[in-house]
Amino acid sequence: MDGDDEEVTKKVVRRSRPAEAKRSRPAAPAQPSNSPVYGTPPGTDPTLPAYGSRDSAKPIEPAQHDFDPRAEEKAAAAKAADAAAKAAAAARQENAAKVARAAKVRAQERAAQKAAKAQAARAAYAAKKERTARIAEETRQARLARTGTRGSRSSQRARERQFGGMSRMPGRGRTEERIRRFGTWPQLLFAALISAGVILIPIIVTNSSPPSSTVSDGVDWTGYPGQYADDAQKTLAAPRQEEAVAENTALLAELRAAVDDEIAVSWIEHGSATERSLENSWGGPSLLNEWTSPRWYTTEPISGQKLKQRLVDRVSEVLSDHGFEDPRLVNDPDTSFYSPRSIERLYGGSKPATQVIWELKATSVEDEYVDFTFTITDLSNDKTGQFAEDAERNAEYLDTPVSSMAMTLTSRGLLAASDAPEFRERAAPFEDKEPPKG
Repeated sequence: MDGDDEEVTKKVVRRSRPAEAKRSRPAAPAQPSNSPVYGTPPGTDPTLPAYGSRDSAKPIEPAQHDFDPRAEEKAAAAKAADAAAKAAAAARQENAAKVARAAKVRAQERAAQKAAKAQAARAAYAAKKERTARIAEETRQARLARTGTRGSRSSQRARERQFGGMSRMPGRGRTEERIRRFGTWPQLLFAALISAGVILIPIIVTNSSPPSSTVSDGVDWTGYPGQYADDAQKTLAAPRQEEAVAENTALLAELRAAVDDEIAVSWIEHGSATERSLENSWGGPSLLNEWTSPRWYTTEPISGQKLKQRLVDRVSEVLSDHGFEDPRLVNDPDTSFYSPRSIERLYGGSKPATQVIWELKATSVEDEYVDFTFTITDLSNDKTGQFAEDAERNAEYLDTPVSSMAMTLTSRGLLAASDAPEFRERAAPFEDKEPPKG
């Protein structure tokens, strides 16, 4: 009993022990009024679901397993492949450019070889032509020294046609071939009689003429250095041959430029300038020369009457500015000195609208005699094909291009500067002398 009471007394004493005062935490320092407040704001947010509601429990999306441990390796490989493709494309482009450059070089070399070959052929032809003309001139001079005659005017015109760069007349060869093929013995006999008359009549006339037909006032006019009587002063006052050639070359360049203003063409210089000595009116050698420019060609087709007339008008304007008198179309019946039949035969029609060839001629006699010729060939009007055939034949045998336009210029009565002293000396005995009559 006593023991139980003691136990109860201990419990009562333990329960009745005064509770210890709780230790209070030091108060937090006061926050400034303008500092932000972190944490959950007081009150509820109407936009958020209430805690514990059905809307607050949202399913969690499963994790995406997109990590590739070889991604960097694959990206590097793709980058390397792209660089290799670009390098291959650049190599192909460089190779194509190299092939194109090589092809261009080969084409230029072939063009240069072709041009050199053509130039060599033209030079050979010009040399052959010059050699033939020289031989003919030597033969004529030898005949002159032997017989004292210079030949007929017709033979002189034939020599000019042969050595002056003119192509032979269309159809002439075919006519001679027909005569040679179908001629009979009466025709041959008649031709022989005509030939004998042609040979004997000049001999008779020459033998019957007085031997002093070239002598007057005690001087032999075969030694006159000019061409015609009383032209010595005019010749000495005129520009020398070198100056005239320079002026003619510049004029041709201006005329080509005038044509280029109307139509785009390419000009080809064929052959070289030619020079030949002239005889005086009494059959003796003079100191005057005839100079013919190279012939300039274009090969671009030209057709249409309006275009051709515009080209003729432009060239005529330049010629008039340089003192040429009355440039005229000799193929036009209104301005030509040819007969209508000759016009149709030479130019392929009776009027300019249907003609194959237009020919413009102009002359200047201010200082020396200058003759200019400009032709336009329109093969679209060649209904028979005769002019095209003649052009192809000339291209084959004379090495002349099949042209659409051509121009050339000839000056006569030129005195070289080196021959001027001799000209004065030789002309002195003929001053105030009367030339032979007839």
